[in-house]
Amino acid sequence: MRWGAEQLQTNQGCKQMQVTHKGRANASRRARLMRRIAPVAALVVGSAMMAGPAYAGVGTHGPIDPDTGFASWYDDGAGHKLQLCLDGPPKCLAALPNPTQPASVGASPAESNFPDEAFWWSAEASFPTSGGEEARLILGQEAAFAGGEQIDGEQIAFGRMRVRVGGLVAGERYRVTYPYGTRTFVATSEVRNINFTRDIGCGVPCDFSAPGGSDIGPPFLQWDPSVAPAAPEGYLGDPTIEHPIVGSPTGNNLFRVERVDDAGNRVQLIGETKLFALEGKIATDPDPVPDPNPTPLPDNGVGDYGPIDPAHGFPTWYQDSTGRQYELCLEGPLCLSNLPDPTKPALVAPLAADSNFPDEAFWWAADAAIAPSAPGGIDARLVLAQEATFAAGEPIDGEQIAFGRARVRVTGLEPGVKYRVTHPYGTKEFVAQAGAEGGEINATRDIGCGVPCDFSAPGHGDIGPEFLRWDPAVAPAAPDGYVGDPAVPHEVVGSPTGDNVFRIERVNGDGTATTVAETTEFAVQGKLAAPPLPPAAPAAAVAPTDLLYGQVEVGKQSAAQTVTLMNNGNADLTVSGVTVGGTNPGDFAIGGNTCAAATVAPGNTCTVDVRFAPTATGARSASLTFTDNAAGSPRSVSLSGTGTAPPVIGAPAIAVSATSLTFAATAAGTNSAPQTVTVRNTGNADLHVSGATTTGRNAGDFVATRSSACAKVVAGDTCTITVVLRPTSPGAKTATLAIASDAPAVANVALSGQGRNAVGGPVARGAATR
Repeated sequence: MRWGAEQLQTNQGCKQMQVTHKGRANASRRARLMRRIAPVAALVVGSAMMAGPAYAGVGTHGPIDPDTGFASWYDDGAGHKLQLCLDGPPKCLAALPNPTQPASVGASPAESNFPDEAFWWSAEASFPTSGGEEARLILGQEAAFAGGEQIDGEQIAFGRMRVRVGGLVAGERYRVTYPYGTRTFVATSEVRNINFTRDIGCGVPCDFSAPGGSDIGPPFLQWDPSVAPAAPEGYLGDPTIEHPIVGSPTGNNLFRVERVDDAGNRVQLIGETKLFALEGKIATDPDPVPDPNPTPLPDNGVGDYGPIDPAHGFPTWYQDSTGRQYELCLEGPLCLSNLPDPTKPALVAPLAADSNFPDEAFWWAADAAIAPSAPGGIDARLVLAQEATFAAGEPIDGEQIAFGRARVRVTGLEPGVKYRVTHPYGTKEFVAQAGAEGGEINATRDIGCGVPCDFSAPGHGDIGPEFLRWDPAVAPAAPDGYVGDPAVPHEVVGSPTGDNVFRIERVNGDGTATTVAETTEFAVQGKLAAPPLPPAAPAAAVAPTDLLYGQVEVGKQSAAQTVTLMNNGNADLTVSGVTVGGTNPGDFAIGGNTCAAATVAPGNTCTVDVRFAPTATGARSASLTFTDNAAGSPRSVSLSGTGTAPPVIGAPAIAVSATSLTFAATAAGTNSAPQTVTVRNTGNADLHVSGATTTGRNAGDFVATRSSACAKVVAGDTCTITVVLRPTSPGAKTATLAIASDAPAVANVALSGQGRNAVGGPVARGAATR
């Protein structure tokens, strides 16, 4: 049995909970179970979000690369098809461990040549705030692994939106505007007054269309092509250089933080920037041929679940290999999580403020702790769980996720020494890393679903196939209706390997091992499901709920975008209709469609591809509607785009940099300093400048010379005409520079100057003076 390591980048881990032998805990269960969830979901710490945008995302992807197990590209429908950027700095944030070998993901990190994370696209912006703090925005379409290590079968993909701001006033409201939306937060008293992350994507196995429900795109942002320098050839930008960008579907190509009042009116501008460090590599490689025999996923976990409770959107129970059914534990001292209002039933609503549900809950959990025998000694904690939570950290309907967790954290070891950790669901060796408290091990492995959730996904994790429970041969017995008490350590049974223990061994040079810490006592939560249970029923969800196509020329069509319909219930979902309706249904066309008249088994999906082909200019909209036999039918996906007029073909246009030139007084028979007129082709066909002559009263006193580039000026390009005053006599001189070309308009430039006698001589009588 495998379980991987993930070195966490946050100190939001489990807090130590001191217990007395067979006694009640002194610390709160809530503090004890503070934890960071897996990359398939989002961590929301240190801020209360008041409002946010609807989500779109980029979910249209290419074939799965059999060598890496990831989607070969993502297409935003706006001309950007991006592959994973693995070239390393400066153009890519991620690099292959061995750049001389092709990318690959094998059965273990040692058999892989792939970073622990990589990006199809990313963008970052920041600016300073008061007190030496900063505001930082991170956006990305990311590839990673559910267990944190490069292991085939654990590939995941998600769209990330993260904002962190310090230097704010606690309790005040702040509006954050970024290219894909606007959100309002109430600042906390933490150093990071706003600390928000929303990662939306797939679990294991990965549905690579799942990032289509995230905040990222469409389209992907890119460097503004009108601002020098241009992006490197084959890339949308350079992540080491800050640069203005374009591509925001709202027109807000910036990152801004404002303090606002309760009505949303600006009170103070905290800061703003239009500069982004951006990464994105344009896909040029041929599409790979998918592996016809992909590696099967493990099935060590518990993935057999009951009907979806319509009130909170989670399975009513999970059933382990013993046939015991465990329901979510939501009330009383035997549960780690409780309802915010215990006088009302559990509810997950479209808005967190309308929900009555904790931000995390557990079908089952077990915790083992080893306290240090002396200061600086070994301090260890093991956390095992089958957990329910939400993709963005708040109880919002449609963002329910579930996963199985195995986490081990140990301090007080000897740095650089190999240790073997054994727990009821597996054994793994680690090299202790140097830390603040001696050698440390810090590993988390969360395997589960993304959004929309396939609740069978925890079956591919480490927790199972049987949940631990108190050993019935050891007194006291578990409370009636429960398999343990999360505040009372107790011996357990249920390990599939018979290792009902949490043990740490030092691995010796000869391969033997010496036990340095061990416990057989676990604090266990598990509430057995009681009848009656809701009847089996399908439960349908679509992702994404909005398709944004951006601007498309009338008479042409966009790239297809994909909508996924998932059955996350436990009975067949029957699709009776897939139609396009609304304001402009003729502008949107269904392509590939596996949902029409389909019967979708529990945990399975069907897809519909939609293209935008505007028949007129301006904003165009419609809706894609699914009709099925699940509650909430029909369900719709909004479609929107803008039709643009085709460009006029074959017409050059001429513009000049100046409509008049005035020359300083110049001695007769000599040349003045030259002056230049820049000719620009503002049309969309080649411009040919056939002449540049002087006409008028003193035409012979001015000399015009065309550059060779004027013979052919492509659209948007320029050439120059140089003019000098060469007076033949003293006095005022005027003429007209006539520029002949094949453009419809005529370009003339007025010329004027003064001729005078030889140096030192008087100005000619009657000559104008200034």
